[in-house]
Amino acid sequence: MAIKVYGKSLVSYDTWAAITEYVLTDRVVPTVPDGQCYECTTEGTSGEEEPSWNSTPEDTTTDGTVIWTCKDIPSGSNPLTVEINTSGRGGLALLELWVKSDIDCEFTMYGSHDGTDGTWRYIETLKLPKAGRTDRHEGYLNAYQHVRVSVEESGGHEIEIIAGEM
Repeated sequence: MAIKVYGKSLVSYDTWAAITEYVLTDRVVPTVPDGQCYECTTEGTSGEEEPSWNSTPEDTTTDGTVIWTCKDIPSGSNPLTVEINTSGRGGLALLELWVKSDIDCEFTMYGSHDGTDGTWRYIETLKLPKAGRTDRHEGYLNAYQHVRVSVEESGGHEIEIIAGEM
């Protein structure tokens, strides 16, 4: 058995707001993120309450006098953090870590026993000295059930963490 988590840097958008004027091509994300963004395709004023978003790409949602069209969030240049939680899965080991970036940067790995703030401990810094390069790191033996990998610089980043039985 193995579990995998993957993250990619994405463009950031403002969160939807009530009774707000929106114009064509404005994009928002819901107050509770659903992995999609919504582009204003009929301008107007949003409603008093957040709509139930239709999260199927290219389908629409009516909100007050605004019509939103669901879009995939495009890749963008932003910091990125990815976490994996192996608790309750029989003590899976961290098997592989893949990192990629379009800039020279450092990814930092942290571990935690319970994943709460204040419990994260530094494990290692992974340096990507060449933009566009993918690095693979294998066989991290650690006692942490939660692992977090972060990159603080703005860039086009990807992180994949794989845990499983050794």
